[in-house]
Amino acid sequence: MVRRFSKICLLVGLLTAVFYNAGAQAHEENLDSANASYARGDFENSIGLYESIIEEGYVAAQLYYNLGNAYYKVNEIAWAILFYERAKKLDPIDEDIDYNLSLAKLRTIDKIETIPTFFITDITEDLSNKYSVDKWALIAGAAMWLSIILFAAFVVVNSTSLRKLLFWSSLVILIVGLTSTGMAHRKYSIVFEQREGIVFSPSIVVQSAPGENGNDLFVLHEGTKVSVSEEIGDWSKIKLSDGSIGWLPATTIKII
Repeated sequence: MVRRFSKICLLVGLLTAVFYNAGAQAHEENLDSANASYARGDFENSIGLYESIIEEGYVAAQLYYNLGNAYYKVNEIAWAILFYERAKKLDPIDEDIDYNLSLAKLRTIDKIETIPTFFITDITEDLSNKYSVDKWALIAGAAMWLSIILFAAFVVVNSTSLRKLLFWSSLVILIVGLTSTGMAHRKYSIVFEQREGIVFSPSIVVQSAPGENGNDLFVLHEGTKVSVSEEIGDWSKIKLSDGSIGWLPATTIKII
């Protein structure tokens, strides 16, 4: 019975590996075709191929970046900004993404000022952007285990000087672990919980309340980035980087 179960597990594992490799190879072939279409200037075809890869569940900063470039080439600026922003969420320190995103934003109508933030907030954000969620979590786990090992050694050794070294080393590494845990949590919040979107209406009036009975506040145009804090029915409450708040129809926003 045990041998039969082992054979079944082995067969399932082999089939999984075969299907995984086949899927990865298909993604690679589609990606090569999309890149080739882009290189020869067939941007519409490359867009279709890049989007088909995304629809199959493949996610990567470079893929979003390439798709953003293709949309930029066909003058679909809002779509280009959307995919540049998605790429930036996955790889926030990539200079090429930042540069192309800045070029795309120059072609939008709305120029929204950003409220200055406290310098500690800026430092924390820059630090959290150094690594992905997985890398921060790995650093945190490794630091925690090393801290435990060093503290265990501190408990058992007899040398006073060595005990001091082990204690302070354990404490410093524990602080590194706790800091890394905080960075992982912040990065996770930015990537998976913070809801931001791009306006996809040529021109839309922001309302003071959800529904048609609200007062007109200001006008936004396609390509503008907004934060989405609340949804009621078919309306989304949005906030701009300058602190302005209002409501837009949810259909006019695509979430990053």
